[in-house]
Amino acid sequence: MQAVVYDTATGRMKTTVDFHGKCQSVTVNDIFADPENNLFALNGDGTWLAVSFADGGLRLFDLENPDNDVELYDISEFTRFEGGFFGQYFAFSALGGGESVFAVIDLESMSQTGGFAGQTPFHVQADESGIYLSNDNILVKLDPVTGEQT
Repeated sequence: MQAVVYDTATGRMKTTVDFHGKCQSVTVNDIFADPENNLFALNGDGTWLAVSFADGGLRLFDLENPDNDVELYDISEFTRFEGGFFGQYFAFSALGGGESVFAVIDLESMSQTGGFAGQTPFHVQADESGIYLSNDNILVKLDPVTGEQT
């Protein structure tokens, strides 16, 4: 399995990403229903691709230097992933095996700047407007450096 990344300005192929035999979760009838349990996100400048896999894996692919790929989970009990990029930060949540986790990764320092774990699902939306996290009936905008919640 692999992904092909194209340059949107020229329409030319930018790179190919090898998934090393892994694949994303596939529902029985993906025409009727999308379980929305896969994470497949490209950052704003097209240098990082985040992909979740059916075996519970989660990997960040460095599209400019594949030697810098980051494997956040190789194999896990997680079955549902959400997330995306906000500037230099990658935010994600994972759910499965009776556990839910949320984390923010600083791609420049390759360090985790924040995170939570619990039994109720964390839901995350990250894009150019910010990082948004919900749990139970609470929705916050999260500062990836300070952890401040608005």
